[in-house]
Amino acid sequence: MPVSTECGLFSWRPRILKGLNKPWLYLTLFSITSFGMAVPIGINQIVMPLLQSLFNLSTQQMAWILVSNDLSGIFFSLLLGQICSSKKMRWLGVGIIITVLSGIIQATPHLFAQLPEGEAESGNTTSRNSLSEEVCRAEERQSTVSRSQFYAVENNRLYWVFVLGGLVQGIGHTPPGIAGMTYLDEIFSEKKIGLAIAAVLVITVVGFPMALIIGAGFLNIYATLKPPPGLQMGDPEWVGAWWLGYIIPAVLVAVFGLPLILFPQQPKHAMVRLG
Repeated sequence: MPVSTECGLFSWRPRILKGLNKPWLYLTLFSITSFGMAVPIGINQIVMPLLQSLFNLSTQQMAWILVSNDLSGIFFSLLLGQICSSKKMRWLGVGIIITVLSGIIQATPHLFAQLPEGEAESGNTTSRNSLSEEVCRAEERQSTVSRSQFYAVENNRLYWVFVLGGLVQGIGHTPPGIAGMTYLDEIFSEKKIGLAIAAVLVITVVGFPMALIIGAGFLNIYATLKPPPGLQMGDPEWVGAWWLGYIIPAVLVAVFGLPLILFPQQPKHAMVRLG
């Protein structure tokens, strides 16, 4: 069965997509998708201290979370390298869908984690003397720490969700790294392929430092997007919206990555070279 050189999916090859079969369009979509895939890896670095406190993670548990995507990626890349020589776009689409799923999984603990409850300070404090105020504040800090530790112990049961998300992430990142980069070589000439690969790598590398900036911004937002009355950023019970660092990149990958499935399995440029 001949491989189609027109844009579409399976037997659906509408004429309206014919003008989209452009190397520069693929490069743009693939570069943005690679950026979105790099952001969650950088997000891990900045939200991990918060996750350690919120979910009572041990050093060993944090290590497993951080390396889970590498472990699954290594094993899956050995397998995928043998079977994705054909139908690269379908494998790329599978990887993008799995990547989006991994972002959802990594953000899921937010739905089940118990957050320490912030309490507004009483306005009737003018009558307290300085010693009484210090004693009350010390008791409040101790109570806050005790409640936070209790919630963290309860939340630790969600540790395996983070590991699962990392494993799924490693599998999802493998097809774009193999099939997606190989496809670039098939649609660009020998004179332009080096520049195209460099563009993807530069944008991907930029994703890591950008993730630190983006992650810091998310931590300035309360986890539920609306903090309890009286709770302010900097308070011991403040919990940043760490989960946005996984959901928003997943949306970015879905919006710009899924259209890549529509590109032809066998581009015309490659057909000319082989013919």
